[in-house]
Amino acid sequence: MKADLEGADDAKDKDHENAASAAVNDVKVKEETVQELDTLDAPADLELDSDSDTQINTKIEPTKAEEEAIARGLQTIKNDDLEEVKELGSGTYGAVYHGKWKSSDVAIKRIKASCFAGRPSERERLIADFWKEALILSSLHHPNVVSFYGIVRDGPDGSLATVTEFMEEPVDDSECDEEKPEEDKTDAPDVV
Repeated sequence: MKADLEGADDAKDKDHENAASAAVNDVKVKEETVQELDTLDAPADLELDSDSDTQINTKIEPTKAEEEAIARGLQTIKNDDLEEVKELGSGTYGAVYHGKWKSSDVAIKRIKASCFAGRPSERERLIADFWKEALILSSLHHPNVVSFYGIVRDGPDGSLATVTEFMEEPVDDSECDEEKPEEDKTDAPDVV
């Protein structure tokens, strides 16, 4: 019986040694994987999104939608040709500035790269939507619509921006009512 107990103790010792050896091997495999990942060429334009701790690409890469928009006449404006005069506001999607372009007052809307974050397929769709919208805006010409001048492709950190006509102050309904002759004023609801 004593021999059986010694054999059982030996088996337990071997099991402990095997478990310890497996744990050491597991740690080594994890360390090697981390080292391999560290040595891969990671894109230089990645930053950590503070809200979700995921990496986002801060540089907007060229797409087919961009090529198509430019081929159809969408104007691109060099960032160096713009002067930011004053920040007008900022939010989740970016910031809007009063600026100067070719000595004209303009509005510059800089769009955060995080707006184009996501899986590669989602990112490509969001960028394509941006270029399609810019192309549509560039085709609108009406005295009551702010003029769209072009897209900035080479903004800070490779970000995108739109450049439009700058409106000094928005017009509110009370100003419009004051300009109408008395007989044109009605109680009909305004249509926007």
